[in-house]
Amino acid sequence: MMKSRPRRSRPSAVSPAARQLQQGLRVLSQILHHQVPADAALSQHFHKEQSDAHSRNWCIEHIYGFLREGQGIDLLQRHPTLLKTLWVHYLLRHQQISEGLHRHQVDEEFKDTVIPAGSLPAWLEMQVEEQYDDGAENLIKASTRAAEMDLRVNAAKGVSREAVLKQLELQHILAAPTPWSPWGIRLNKHLPINRNALFENGTLEVQDEGSQVVALLANAQSGQTVIDFCAGAGGKTLVLGSQMQSRGRLVAMDVNERRLNNLRPRLKRAGLDNVQTVLLKDEQDPYLSRWQAKADLLLIDAPCSGTGTLRRNPDLKWRLTPESLERLQATQQRILAAASQLVKSGGEMVYATCSLLASENQQQVQAFIDAHPEFSLVPVQSRLQQLGIKLKTTSPWLQLLPSQHGCDGLFVAILRKN
Repeated sequence: MMKSRPRRSRPSAVSPAARQLQQGLRVLSQILHHQVPADAALSQHFHKEQSDAHSRNWCIEHIYGFLREGQGIDLLQRHPTLLKTLWVHYLLRHQQISEGLHRHQVDEEFKDTVIPAGSLPAWLEMQVEEQYDDGAENLIKASTRAAEMDLRVNAAKGVSREAVLKQLELQHILAAPTPWSPWGIRLNKHLPINRNALFENGTLEVQDEGSQVVALLANAQSGQTVIDFCAGAGGKTLVLGSQMQSRGRLVAMDVNERRLNNLRPRLKRAGLDNVQTVLLKDEQDPYLSRWQAKADLLLIDAPCSGTGTLRRNPDLKWRLTPESLERLQATQQRILAAASQLVKSGGEMVYATCSLLASENQQQVQAFIDAHPEFSLVPVQSRLQQLGIKLKTTSPWLQLLPSQHGCDGLFVAILRKN
């Protein structure tokens, strides 16, 4: 008589909600434990996981939603294993999981943990409140909202913003002029614009309106020698080039080779042929000696905390610490001291950041002027009026805020070498 084989127990089916929970947790672990930027972590996840458009959109929405809300941000720095519990609480608050799944997934050691409200680390929130006083609450709230999608019309292509808006309308894309940048367009929702013919032929670039304004304030002219000292992927380089109409010399410098490589196809698409890219070792690279006192205009888009871009890059606030902020401030001081030597007499230097913090902005500029009396401030308001940009500032510099101007929080000061 044959013995019957014992039945193998089937693994219990994983519910879609539980699967999404686990997938999101893996992405968040990459971002918050392994310091992978959010967009890169999501891209890697989608490359490995076969998922449909609905699943991808869910993951993007809630990963960024979790990072923007920031609840438990201080607790996580002290207890890295708390991440799963914070993620489960977030999903329950947004009705993405059931009470039963919530109870099952919360780690036992954290089941009684009280998650404090607050979207910023306490030390950073304190700095923002001290600096912005009554405006701090609205500023912090605005920094937790998703940013709108802004485009810039490439003036070098000889087409008006109005003409591009009409072309978008024919494509049934809802868009409107931005209030401050004369070349800006704001879409009513995020779209894969990189597949659009207007993007492919260089007529349009994706760029936040605040970033457009900063680059426009540099006011590059045809025939000048212009240096973009911290060019990165070149968003502001492209604006400078369009202002120069490809006449003169434009040098894009950076210490990141990958970013400079990403700039080259953008230059080609934009139709700019007067741009030279230069990879630097650091701000003390001996190569810089050949540019001593040669620049009519120098733009420093300095590395910074990125606190003005938290709507787009909310993962930055989870990594920022008082110590990392101090290191950034020291880097900014070194870059200002070194790059300023490239400006010729009568030339201008534009210092910009995407930070909300005076310690990276106003205080850095004032300390530089105190140490370099040959430089003086050019009132930004006069430049705004000259360019027909309808922004107002009573300070010699300009601080843009998401709560007040509807764009990223950027700072810009213009200095002239006497």
